[in-house]
Amino acid sequence: MRSWIGVALGIAAGLLYLYVGFPKAGTDSHYLFAQAFLDGRLYIEGSYPWLELVPRAEGGWYTPFPPLLSTALIPFAAAGIEVDTNVISAVMGGISVALVLSLPQGEIGDTLLTVTYIVVVFSVLVQGLTIGPLVRSVAARAKRDPGTANSRTDG
Repeated sequence: MRSWIGVALGIAAGLLYLYVGFPKAGTDSHYLFAQAFLDGRLYIEGSYPWLELVPRAEGGWYTPFPPLLSTALIPFAAAGIEVDTNVISAVMGGISVALVLSLPQGEIGDTLLTVTYIVVVFSVLVQGLTIGPLVRSVAARAKRDPGTANSRTDG
C-alpha cells in the first residue's frame, strides 16, 4: 500500500495540471530536441529567438539543457503529440517518491522519503512562485528596450 502513494501523487499532479494548466506549446526546447532526436540530429533547426539556445557554427541550435526530459518526450514526439513539459516533470516527481516508498521501512528509508518530499515540494514551490515574476521582469525589459530582448539571428 505504501508504494502506491507516490504513484497516486504523481498521477494526481499530472491530472491536476492537465485540468488547470494553460497550454504552453513552443515555449521550451525539450519537445523540439525530442523531434531532432527522431530525425537523427543532436541540434534544433529553425529560428526560435525566444528560447535559450546555443548557436551552432554549421547552422541550427544546440540546447544547453540536459537531455533527460527530451528523451522522455521522444514517444510523444513520434506520435506527434506535443506535451507540456511540466506534466512530465510532475510525473517524474511522483515516480521519485514512489521509488523511495518502495524501499524497505527503516531509518534510511524514512530519511530518504523525507528528503525526497522536501526536494519535490521545494522544486514545485520555488519554480511555481518565481516563474510569474521572472516572466513579468523579462516582459518589462523587452518593452523598455525591444532591440536587446533577444536579438540573435539564425545562421
